[in-house]
Amino acid sequence: MKLSEFILDVFRTEKISHVFMVPGVHVDPFMSAFKNIAEVTPIVACHEGGAAFMADGYSRVSGRFGVAIGIGGPGITNMLTAIALAHTDHIPVFTLTGEIKTYLAGRGTFQDSSSEFLNDAAFTLPLLSQKATVNDPNLIEYQMQLLLRKMLSYCNRGPVNLSIPSNIANTESTFKYQPMSESLYFPRFLDHAMANQVSQKLKSCSKIAILAGTGVVHSNAASSLIKFAETFSIPVATTLTAKGVIPEDHPLSLGVFGWYGNKRAHDVVLRQDLDALIVIGARLHQPDTLTWTDDLLPKKTLIINDIDEASPFPNYHPDLFVLGDAKTFLDFLIQNNSQDIYETTEKRRLWLEKTIFSIDRYYDLENYTSEMTPIHPARIANELQKVMPKETIIFSGEGAGSFIVSHYWKSFFPRTFFSPVKYMSPMGWSVAAAIGGKLANPNSPVVALTGDGSLLMHGLEIQTAARYNIPIIILLMHNSAHGNPQLRGKMMGAYEENFLKLPTHDWKKIAEGLGLISFCVTEPQELAPTFTKALNLNKTVLIDIRCGNYSTPTYDFDRYYASVQPKKIK
Repeated sequence: MKLSEFILDVFRTEKISHVFMVPGVHVDPFMSAFKNIAEVTPIVACHEGGAAFMADGYSRVSGRFGVAIGIGGPGITNMLTAIALAHTDHIPVFTLTGEIKTYLAGRGTFQDSSSEFLNDAAFTLPLLSQKATVNDPNLIEYQMQLLLRKMLSYCNRGPVNLSIPSNIANTESTFKYQPMSESLYFPRFLDHAMANQVSQKLKSCSKIAILAGTGVVHSNAASSLIKFAETFSIPVATTLTAKGVIPEDHPLSLGVFGWYGNKRAHDVVLRQDLDALIVIGARLHQPDTLTWTDDLLPKKTLIINDIDEASPFPNYHPDLFVLGDAKTFLDFLIQNNSQDIYETTEKRRLWLEKTIFSIDRYYDLENYTSEMTPIHPARIANELQKVMPKETIIFSGEGAGSFIVSHYWKSFFPRTFFSPVKYMSPMGWSVAAAIGGKLANPNSPVVALTGDGSLLMHGLEIQTAARYNIPIIILLMHNSAHGNPQLRGKMMGAYEENFLKLPTHDWKKIAEGLGLISFCVTEPQELAPTFTKALNLNKTVLIDIRCGNYSTPTYDFDRYYASVQPKKIK
């Protein structure tokens, strides 16, 4: 087989069903290679950035990795934002870029991104876990093993890049690929000496809470988290990106803590009488800590567990740090040395019954049933929850409306809620990521939440979904504005508010022109019937919902934009 076929066969062996690409002369060998590796299906995106966002979504849902293919030069530069997102969120994404023929490098060749000209390594390396260029076809087997291991490494997990000149991609190969161990996808280890100290640290702590982050997702530790919480009657808050690791209708679920989080989670975790907080796989960055509030610190002890000793940021100093993956850590606590936690269980149950369960889960609960027009996004969450099955996967974008829906939406399973609102939060992510996510899990309904500002960025990927008949539902919260910037603009003055308005485009017609089924909703009563139609169609559907630009539930603009210094939340 040719080297291009060998590479696709590696993806097949690693159980990757789809790859996402934009064609170009330097990746022409892969077009022919797909004929012979039929188990790997190519999806041609509108834009390399969209292809890489699709690979990102595929990776998040599948728990394996995503693949994006494009040419060097403009192809790799178009992928940069998506690569940066995968880097900051530790998402394994394999990017493959076709390069000019080796004998043309540095000679003023069209789209030359080799080290002799554009040198794409110079601007991609800071965002990559590893990069390799195939200058010798005999190295391909080694280089593929190296890239995959670096991409999946627990302390360096993130995107990688393979650059392969087109003449080398066409050379013959006799290599045999050795599959990666499954332990690379879900590493298991624990510092038992430190884990043994947890029970003693929690001695006499009756008021304990857990803050669970994406480390619980990556470790497939949801069932262990639930068992641990139930065994010791400990309430659980999650970060936004860990929604669903405990069902949000579970009695011990507090909901989301952090920006756009839930009132119950905030009231419990920030309580002055909270004895102990156990942070599992959450890296305590700005959105997840309400801008590093000191009130996050419990009265007696802060325990942090993470798979990477370098991951927790230095804004908080734990009383105990336990290195290891979340599942092994939780299973250890369930099975070993937990008598001190047992002794306070009954007191904790009384505390929960008297205090915690009486706290409202949401802010501004009246918005959930609002009859206002333009429609309030909280009402969208309410009506969507009534229609969609519990296993629905949500890709929540970066618009103001998406944040509101994320606040009120309940998730019931891990890997069913995804958001880029962690470090990067690039606009235009959700639709493309939802395409990748649906192909990774075709049996669950998939909904992409987006705003009209975001849809103007990578919105043409709705055409990709329609062209391949990928049945996702795109909910456009259409507020005719750059939503969050306009909310800030309102505080500045009329000029700034008007500066951030957008035309009210007829997205229904645009979507229909691109091959989608589309609806426009202007009244709250139309929401549930329209969602039901969209779900039953099992097609690519865009629903243009005319929303107002309402304030997000817990967004403190003053604290974030006036100062980067931590401030207490009262």
